[in-house]
Amino acid sequence: MKILMISYHFPPEDGSCSDKNIKMLNALIDSGVSVDVLTVGNDSLKNNIKSSVYRVKGGIFHRGVNEILSDCSSTTITDMTNKRNSIKKFIRDHIIPDPVIDWYPNVIRWAKTVNWGKYDLILSISSPYSAHIISEKLSRKYNVPFICTYGDPWIYEPSRKRSKLRYAIEFCLEKRVAKRAKKIFVITDYNKRKYSELYNLSNDKIDTFNIGFDQNMVKNIESNVSNGKIHLIYGGSLNPVHRNPYPFVDAVNDMPNKDIIHAVIYNNDYTQLRESVEKFGIQDIVEIKDLVPSEQFRKELYKSNVLLLFGNKTTFQVPGKIFEYIATGIHILYIRNNNSDDDASLKILQDYGNVTVTSNDKKDIIDAIERMHQLFSSDKILNEHNRERYEYHETMRNIVDYVKNFKK
Repeated sequence: MKILMISYHFPPEDGSCSDKNIKMLNALIDSGVSVDVLTVGNDSLKNNIKSSVYRVKGGIFHRGVNEILSDCSSTTITDMTNKRNSIKKFIRDHIIPDPVIDWYPNVIRWAKTVNWGKYDLILSISSPYSAHIISEKLSRKYNVPFICTYGDPWIYEPSRKRSKLRYAIEFCLEKRVAKRAKKIFVITDYNKRKYSELYNLSNDKIDTFNIGFDQNMVKNIESNVSNGKIHLIYGGSLNPVHRNPYPFVDAVNDMPNKDIIHAVIYNNDYTQLRESVEKFGIQDIVEIKDLVPSEQFRKELYKSNVLLLFGNKTTFQVPGKIFEYIATGIHILYIRNNNSDDDASLKILQDYGNVTVTSNDKKDIIDAIERMHQLFSSDKILNEHNRERYEYHETMRNIVDYVKNFKK
């Protein structure tokens, strides 16, 4: 069995999407599947990749995005960064189906040089959704079946505003992909039901998977991490709609005994959070720092005794960091941002076991922090967990089994 994996996000790129995709690649290779990877960009940073990797250039909208402006003054870099961000925002808001569809022509040109007879299957990974459009096109043109794996869903993903016209166009694009794909893998049971309803797909055409954690990344917990305090850490995207941090900040500000807590939040995309923390004068208690590379953030996790997770408002998304958290075996404080019975993150964390769950309400958060502090102080915090079932070879088993048993 030989497959072509279409993966826009891939090392040396850092981030959760790249991390997910390399895990999927390794899970397939470790099971005996031969995999070639098609991605974008360059391999200027060498990584220990176990397959052949073909790289096409980024499209016209993204040329030079990753260049390092080492010869420019700081003022010039700032001006160029601001202009670049404005262009990125325009592209993100107006290009269908996603801002990186401009790599499509380069892939089509690359495809003309390929011996397609050697591939039994194409596997495309989103995001971006253009990866699925590409796999559907290549499948039709070269008569190679394809399957799709989704991180976030496409047409009902909430962060991108869509006009009625845009929605109709993207709905038709995804429907064509969904109907022609041999199999679709999504993150949650909710997504499985939703896709079946949206596109009238049979249950056996859709299955679920999860990102999982890498056992090789597991480290020993630092022994001197407590010092009588709860040390919390969070890293990632935040906003008042989908992952609302304000009740947590309000809770810390209103705590009668602030000496029991110290939190570090790594975040770049929500500057108002820093302003709110400084307004309350609690910046020594809740530190806001710029994001750091994934490998460094994993190391920082082990310097804390509670890992802070702001839940999604949506029920159909599971943040990839949940598995990085589970890998540590450390206690997790999960602040829910929805009350749905379909909260997939809640189900995973309850199964993991070493967790405190609270609603995203100031009073409830204060109560949860004080309960945890009492348990830590009396050495009664439960550190038992069920992390082994969330190792990525286990969580991606459905994909691996399907690929290994696939017959044209």
